[in-house]
Amino acid sequence: MQILKRLFSNSLFLLLILLMPGSPAVYGAETASIDLRDKQWGAGQVFSLDGTWRFTRGAFLAPANPAADPAASDSPFPIPGFWNDAPLSQQTNGFGTLHTQVRVPAGKPLYMALSDVPAAYRLFINGELSATVGTPAASPDLESPHFLPQLISIPATDGVIEVVIHVSNFHYKQGGVRRSILITDESGYYWLKDWPMLFDIFFSGVLITIGLSLLAQRLIDRDARAATFLGLFCLVIGTRALLVGERILYQVDGLPWSVLQKAEHIFLYFGMASFVYYLYELLEGQISKRLPQLVGAYCVVLSLLTLIFPVKTGTLTVIPFKVGALAISVFVAARYVPRLRQFGPGVQWFRLSVVVLVSALVIDLLMNQLQIHNRPVVHWGLILFVVLQVTYLWQLRANRLKQLGPLTDHSSGVALSGLLPRSTPLFEGLYRELGDSRKRIRDLESRLRGEHGQLAGQQTLTYPSSSAAVHRHEAHDDRRDSRALLTELLRFTLNLWERHTGKSKVQLAEQSGCWRVYMDGSTPKTRTLDKYLNPKTLPKNPRWRLVVRTSHYVIAHCDLSKDERTRLDRMIQGVEHALS
Repeated sequence: MQILKRLFSNSLFLLLILLMPGSPAVYGAETASIDLRDKQWGAGQVFSLDGTWRFTRGAFLAPANPAADPAASDSPFPIPGFWNDAPLSQQTNGFGTLHTQVRVPAGKPLYMALSDVPAAYRLFINGELSATVGTPAASPDLESPHFLPQLISIPATDGVIEVVIHVSNFHYKQGGVRRSILITDESGYYWLKDWPMLFDIFFSGVLITIGLSLLAQRLIDRDARAATFLGLFCLVIGTRALLVGERILYQVDGLPWSVLQKAEHIFLYFGMASFVYYLYELLEGQISKRLPQLVGAYCVVLSLLTLIFPVKTGTLTVIPFKVGALAISVFVAARYVPRLRQFGPGVQWFRLSVVVLVSALVIDLLMNQLQIHNRPVVHWGLILFVVLQVTYLWQLRANRLKQLGPLTDHSSGVALSGLLPRSTPLFEGLYRELGDSRKRIRDLESRLRGEHGQLAGQQTLTYPSSSAAVHRHEAHDDRRDSRALLTELLRFTLNLWERHTGKSKVQLAEQSGCWRVYMDGSTPKTRTLDKYLNPKTLPKNPRWRLVVRTSHYVIAHCDLSKDERTRLDRMIQGVEHALS
């Protein structure tokens, strides 16, 4: 209940941010003949031509007077809408004529904006051809599909605008008008011409920049696996933003429409897979590895189907994708939201980011007739979501560095933190490697002196220039020692837990959330945890952070003595230095 209260209060706080001006207010129309004469023009106002238009299927009517064309057989058509959806529920393949009459103030030059009208169309204003996107035709062989937003200049009229659209669709999964048709005067020209393009570039640039920064972090910090997948998510979604909205990449010559359409869907699928892998790495030990593996395989299958089949059929994979995305969202929310307190320091940023994203989606759906129109609400929401997730990662990393304590030269005991900045993963890694290398040299020297008594009295050793065998021996011993350290840490942690709480390792696994508990009939088993208690059964690539996290959980929930706490801290640092 406390979590729900926080989510509700955070949602109220975000409403002003998500509803901040990103585009001008858009006012719609309701009837077949659209009358905008009583609207308050100027001040950048933009009006939509949403409402009921007239549609004749199977004929391109005369643009000068479509209602008088003998082939006219008009039926009501909702804009925006598709003829393969209710109430028409016609076949997806087909062509026809959309038309309506718009009444506007006389003597005022205007601008009309069209977004996606799949798969090709011609626009006529008062009988004159004003725009052509693709090549609309009565057969699939003659049609040339294309998507490209258009802004059409309309000279001053006597107050009546006859709008006629010849549209055909033989290549897309839906036929009709996908988004609202907008109209404005000179005061709103910027909002329809420049603002959408600039906003898409800004949105894409922010996500791609954040993505590249997160990937660069992995180059200097080998432990930044969660940041890597969040960076991939940002890169994929940022690149996809150039394929939707203003269709920026569609304006590049030489890129086929079919390739861009398939890429738009494939980027979406890999975006979801990247984010699920991010959650898996972020909540290490709390999410089963099967979840990201299943999601990744599911997205790969959808991508392959999208590539194999034609655009019209292949892009229908978005339907099972939406079903899968909804199921995954519900599963993750139901299973892991109650465990928010176990997400570590800075969990408030994680919680706030989820509230931002959910609020943005809900608000946008309510504003756009249960369709996500991307801008401005969803774009701002996604940017805030990513920024808050990065803040959360930064908080986790800052806490991890704090737990490491001061970095020290193992051979001399001199603190190195004053020589070079330790706040960067690069220098942190250098410190660890320097100390560990000197320790290994001393250990190797001691072993060689023990094996060769004649060297016992010497102060230094002369090493041969070719020392490959020595390095292999050293690496083998170091690997063996680090694995032993890991199992010793977990055994000591488990001993402290049982001694101070009187509880079993099964309860430690369940309460810490670090280890899975399996039911063998009616008996709970900790198979994975048990493997980490013996160097012989330890996995080849052990997830040592689970052991460290378990130790921190025991520190936080057990009343340890000073000696116990000191010994446990020393063992944690030893494991981190050896395996990080």
